[in-house]
Amino acid sequence: GRAAAAPQRSKEEIAAELARVSEMTRLQSLQQAQMTPQALQLTRHARRVYVGNLPPSISEVALTHYFNQVMMAVGACSALGSPVIGCYMNPDKRFAFVEFRNVEEASNAMAFDGVTCQGEELRIRRPHDYNPTAAKALGPSEPSQHMNLALLRVVGGLVDDAAAPRISVTGLPTALEEEQVSSIISSFGVLKAFSLLRDASGQPTGTALAEFADPGVINPAIAGLSVMMIGGQQLRAARAGNPENAIALQQLITQQQAALMQRLTGKPVTAVMAPALTAAPAQPASAAATAVAAASPAKQEAPAPTGTAPTSGVEDGQGQAAEPAAAPSAPLTRVSSTVTGRVVRLACMVERDELLEDEDYEDIVEDTRTEVAKYGALKQVVIPRPSAEGPAADPPGVGLVFLEFEDIKSAEKARLALNGRMFGGQPVQASIFDQGKFDDKEYE
Repeated sequence: GRAAAAPQRSKEEIAAELARVSEMTRLQSLQQAQMTPQALQLTRHARRVYVGNLPPSISEVALTHYFNQVMMAVGACSALGSPVIGCYMNPDKRFAFVEFRNVEEASNAMAFDGVTCQGEELRIRRPHDYNPTAAKALGPSEPSQHMNLALLRVVGGLVDDAAAPRISVTGLPTALEEEQVSSIISSFGVLKAFSLLRDASGQPTGTALAEFADPGVINPAIAGLSVMMIGGQQLRAARAGNPENAIALQQLITQQQAALMQRLTGKPVTAVMAPALTAAPAQPASAAATAVAAASPAKQEAPAPTGTAPTSGVEDGQGQAAEPAAAPSAPLTRVSSTVTGRVVRLACMVERDELLEDEDYEDIVEDTRTEVAKYGALKQVVIPRPSAEGPAADPPGVGLVFLEFEDIKSAEKARLALNGRMFGGQPVQASIFDQGKFDDKEYE
């Protein structure tokens, strides 16, 4: 007769095996990456990449986090866990050297040239000391075909939103003044924006929203504030970023790390094992899931070669860029945009009553135009006005603000900069709006 089916393992058994294999793979990866000081120095030229055109305010911690998340989400890792082991930044000239744990992952990162980070298209090159001949003996010199580069269209934006340096703090004694609360939160880092929420009568609600200038202080701030007790009340702190994007990003990382484990062990990895890698929820929210699904073909076929990949271009001490050296062509295409659209929709920025009087309305439009023009060439600002006959007669879109830019890059800069920005005691919600609906004045 047929052999008896293998007994189904429990979630705990699967999680234990996952942990064992993860640790085994990590140790093996460290050994294979030649982590002795001598070997690190020998392979360093092939394990680093030059990253130019950095966002003006990004830190080494934030850039490291960005590369770790993007690499894991698109399947660019050759071992489980975070691939970046070092980041050395020159903020004045807006470039950095990102060091990976092995040669293969550095080669994979070369495919990210043009990916968007905080509204800027990164320039990825080989460092000036890269030796192509010597590198061939150290590991792959071309990006891996296991990567899903189509995901770059959405992953960069997901990382930016999920890692937004905003937190909410609840459980605050209502007797505290705004300056006192701001002082407590700012002890963890410089605040870019702050608001103490109040009820309709103007009384504090015990909740504050804060945005840090440096995303790298988010985790320490959450950990530190969450163990504080003030006036006998326990504080609670959490990220206040876009939860849909955070869920979608973690699901991508779970899927790619599970696929990597299957390649490393040769054993199928069931869906139930995946959450143990990142503790991600099982289903993403619909908006982010749609974007991810659209960029996740069931079987990705390698596109045709498009030419030579960039290999060098590092600025020297005088700000000069080294001449890019020729590199072998790779059958991979680079993606330079996370969101397509020239119209940004802002919610939770204006109230209906503020738009009734002509003078107030004109001031709001002009103030908005002046504020957002710094993100790029602005075509127009549209703020639907309420009806004088009352809310029932209002046209669609009252309470919303629409910004139309001349190009997609400017719109994306504005979206990233304005999303979550505190205004009138609440965070602004910024998103890309459909151009066709905007042209037809179908505001919603």
